[in-house]
Amino acid sequence: MIYLAEDDDATRAAICLLLDCEDLAVAGFASCDALCAAVDAASADLLILDVHMPGTSGLELMERLRQRGAVPPVILMTGDPTAQVRARAAVSGAFALLEKPFPGDELVSLVRRALAKEGRGSVPKV
Repeated sequence: MIYLAEDDDATRAAICLLLDCEDLAVAGFASCDALCAAVDAASADLLILDVHMPGTSGLELMERLRQRGAVPPVILMTGDPTAQVRARAAVSGAFALLEKPFPGDELVSLVRRALAKEGRGSVPKV
């Protein structure tokens, strides 16, 4: 399962639809806090997290998971890719950092590469 945390409703819906059309199982949440309240983020096959959100940011969630041990691959998204954000993403082991707006095919390609790298292949819908 792919878990997506994105506070912009339209962006979250568009990404969920895109991944759904690619036959990938995805669940979208309005925040990292909502994601963590609903599911165990560490159990995801892949996390797609917005960097800047109210409450826990995508970077903070990824760093917390890394401190606890194994964490699924993480694709971070941001409309403001500052040098500090890039550095934290790299140090924390993000699979990729996407600058918004980004082409849908770029996200799909990254998702497939992240899943393949982890030996997860694809995450078909059930």
